[in-house]
Amino acid sequence: MDRGCAELFAQREIENDCLFTRDQGNLPNHALGAVVKHDDLECKPVDELWELYEEVSAQLTSRLIEKRDLLEKRLRQLGGQSEAEMHQGKSRRRQYPRVSPKFRNPEEPSQTWTGRGKQPRWLAAQLRSGRRIEDFQIEHVS
Repeated sequence: MDRGCAELFAQREIENDCLFTRDQGNLPNHALGAVVKHDDLECKPVDELWELYEEVSAQLTSRLIEKRDLLEKRLRQLGGQSEAEMHQGKSRRRQYPRVSPKFRNPEEPSQTWTGRGKQPRWLAAQLRSGRRIEDFQIEHVS
């Protein structure tokens, strides 16, 4: 390995808080952050590429979990809530009061509309034919 690569490895270990150094020798080169050239990847068999992919995926997963745990710990120290705690309270929807219907289809009395949201098709068709919305209003008896 040339001097430039060794300096690059040392810099990456410092930047990434790497736990391993080249002196330990118990990890393959690609796990230590070795630079793999595009030509090298094209020459490797599929099995080796797949093994490399699995190692990289496992390493990324573990590092992301460590970073997430560290950030959640820092957030708790600052008095905030973790992601899991934030989602616990949002499971129930706000209760709204029941709204009585204000309009009824005279041709099909079971079809009603509260006046909220999009107009139902039966009402929109009647309005297009020239009828007024007041014609469908339900008379409330007090």
